Amino acid sequence: MKIDQIRYFLAICDKGNFTRAAQTCGIKQPSLTAAIQRLERSIGGKLFDRSSSPIRLTKLGSQLLPIWKEIDVLFEKTVALVRRTEIYCPDDEAALERPKNLADGHAVELWEGARRIALRDGKDGSSTPRAGR
Repeated sequence: MKIDQIRYFLAICDKGNFTRAAQTCGIKQPSLTAAIQRLERSIGGKLFDRSSSPIRLTKLGSQLLPIWKEIDVLFEKTVALVRRTEIYCPDDEAALERPKNLADGHAVELWEGARRIALRDGKDGSSTPRAGR
């Protein structure tokens, strides 16, 4: 599961269909669909009932929606923290290291992902394009 997949899911929930969500996310609709299918395979269940228009969340999708909204918010806070660290402590190698006290591999992966986004976007504090709010 990747943060982009969660954001694609949130965009679909917000826009009500895959095409508009893909436009919001800045990707092509087949790529968004493929990402959602990979996400569904990784969690072992369908997120959307695609037989209706607009599409509807399955029970699993409805249960995950508030959790993934919170994850998106926490991820943005993590990115902001990493940016501040990069701005105020650029020479402090220890400040940029992977958190050593986080036993959960997912938390470490989240930190590293946030750091990559912060470095990719530059140190000016500009935000990443986000979907699903």
